[in-house]
Amino acid sequence: MTAERARAESPHGLGTLPPGFYALPPRAGDRGAQRPALPRSHPAEGLEYKRYLRQLTQALRERERESPHVRATAEAKAKASQLLIERHPSEYAFIRAELRPHEENDGFLPSSFANGPQRAEVKRRVLGALADGTWTRSAPPKAWPR
Repeated sequence: MTAERARAESPHGLGTLPPGFYALPPRAGDRGAQRPALPRSHPAEGLEYKRYLRQLTQALRERERESPHVRATAEAKAKASQLLIERHPSEYAFIRAELRPHEENDGFLPSSFANGPQRAEVKRRVLGALADGTWTRSAPPKAWPR
């Protein structure tokens, strides 16, 4: 990118580093290019730096939300859940009843549950009950949470 801006034919066209550059201590080589940390120089620059970071973070979050991959994944999950609810309402109610004690909020499991031993135990119990037919057939609720 720098080579393009400098209109050089290659990155090496910008010149070589001075002899002995690699013999310098790690941070001494770029000391001339460094400036003091923003919060130490002028308070307004520190605020400007923080504002810039917030804007950058917000832009990255928006880009991620608008990503076609993220949207397609969310739509696929919603469609799969809806198909499960429509085709197997009793099994869905059983699975939800098994997961309910572990939920933080209605329908939301804590992130610590995702890879923990509790998840493995619940999964083993639910899949075993569904496979051998020992799960209880409970009536599905009238309104399913989305």
